[in-house]
Amino acid sequence: MIGECVLQHLDEDSFELISGTHLQNWVEYNTVIDDHDVTIERDLQTSQNPKGAEGRTRTGFGMDGPNAEAIFREVVEGEAPSIPFFNFRRVKIAGCDVIALRHGMDGHKGGELSGAYADGPKVRDTRS
Repeated sequence: MIGECVLQHLDEDSFELISGTHLQNWVEYNTVIDDHDVTIERDLQTSQNPKGAEGRTRTGFGMDGPNAEAIFREVVEGEAPSIPFFNFRRVKIAGCDVIALRHGMDGHKGGELSGAYADGPKVRDTRS
C-alpha cells in the first residue's frame, strides 16, 4: 500500500489522522486484528459520507506557495506562532479554533489548517 498520512497528537488520549480512506482503513483494520484498546471515529469525505456534508465533523485546507506564510500570519489572531517543520500549533482564525500543521512544497512555508467542519466557511473566507 502506498500513501501518506499525518497523525496529530491533540490531547493525552486523542489523535487526528489526516489521510486518504485506504490508510484509515488499514489503521482501523490493524487496531481490530491486534485487539488494541482504542476508539476510532471516522469522518468520511463528503462524497463518501452517507449524510453528505451534514455528516462531517472536521475540515481541512492546504496553504502553499510563495505567499502562504504571509497569508497565514495575516489571518491568525494575535501573533502567528513560529511552527517547526511537520509540527503543529493551535491558533485562532476568525474566532475559530484551528490546528495549523507546518509543511511545505517547493521550498515554501506552507501547511494545512484543520478544524470543525461548521467553521470551515468562516475560516476559508477570512481573506476574501
